[in-house]
Amino acid sequence: MTTEHRLLPRLVAVDLDGTFLNQDSLVTRANLHAVKELNAMGIEFVVTSGRILPRFPQDVLSLEEMRFAITANGASLIDLQENKELFSDPLPKETAAQVVDAVTSFPIYFEIYVENQAYTDEKALCFYSDSFYSPNRLKAMNQSKNIISDIQELLQRDCRIQKIFLPHVEKEYIRAFEEKLVSIKGVEITNPFPYHYEFTKQGCNKANCLRQLCNRLDILPKDIMAFGDANNDSAMLRFAGMSVAMGNADEEIRKQARFTAKSNAEDGVAQFLQQYVLQ
Repeated sequence: MTTEHRLLPRLVAVDLDGTFLNQDSLVTRANLHAVKELNAMGIEFVVTSGRILPRFPQDVLSLEEMRFAITANGASLIDLQENKELFSDPLPKETAAQVVDAVTSFPIYFEIYVENQAYTDEKALCFYSDSFYSPNRLKAMNQSKNIISDIQELLQRDCRIQKIFLPHVEKEYIRAFEEKLVSIKGVEITNPFPYHYEFTKQGCNKANCLRQLCNRLDILPKDIMAFGDANNDSAMLRFAGMSVAMGNADEEIRKQARFTAKSNAEDGVAQFLQQYVLQ
């Protein structure tokens, strides 16, 4: 590696599923070691995930080198050392109610993320299946599942709604469901997995939340390296000066990124960092 090919970010942001985690939803030793090397170089490491914090793998939460985390697709920025939220971008209650009305007219399981906890209506449980997740991801998703009798009551509380999450919509309902969504304004919809839907406030995304963090740290977009694989990473990859799509990413995501790494099954994050940053 020659000096002119080396990349020198001040901050490295990584998505979790399909990116920092392997195909078994686990963090590999190589990726963990790369984080420690970044820290030794004084480079900030940030996870930017669609998950809420209780659903991060314990190996990730235990990283002493990670001070900040972006959760729920950019709806929350958390200072892990201070154990406090630095930025919140909630979904308006009226918009959330419209999404819930659309969802509950179909046989669909859903969850509402509220202040880094997940809530589901007990009436939706009959549409749930463990097969929505890989075995290891299933363990994480069960870390926060609050079952309540009336989801409408939740929408009336004085609380911040971060995201509405649908892990699986049966193929036969997708067309009718999407037609119903067209009339809902002020919502951002992403599909990081097939048959999977996530709803946040319009303009709420990982890039916007990352911008809030970088303003605090006095870091410019050109000095950010971001790794992602799906369309909920799209805005972040366009924002970062050094954008890296995983080898397993959708073709459209690879087109948006400046670089392409190996897949998450091949320690793509660690391999790219070793080749271009940590030498």
